[in-house]
Amino acid sequence: MLSIVIVEDNAEYAEMLTHFLRLGLHEPHDCTCLPTIAAALAHLRDHPAQLIILDLGLPDAAGLSGVRQVHAAYRETPILVITGHIDGALARAVEAIGPGITFRSKDDIQLASFGMVVRELL
Repeated sequence: MLSIVIVEDNAEYAEMLTHFLRLGLHEPHDCTCLPTIAAALAHLRDHPAQLIILDLGLPDAAGLSGVRQVHAAYRETPILVITGHIDGALARAVEAIGPGITFRSKDDIQLASFGMVVRELL
């Protein structure tokens, strides 16, 4: 079974992503939602994931610092970075942190395409 970790401090948005995964990802998976980088890193130590979905605006890591922390600890795990801040330079900066990191705007996350985006990363 696939394990997916969503790091998002907005509980309603995290639930929406979980719902999109339930409907759009046609293989068994377990989804864990955590509100901070610290909680995610603690969880991932004991529960490896095949994908990490990471918001850029978190209480304990704003901007690229959270992506850098997670990528440094889990270089082999694909990371889908999502944010409400649309900026081409930011997208390039996120993806330049390292291989396996993909950037999407929250405005681009839709039910019809989210499962396909996740499948491509896995």
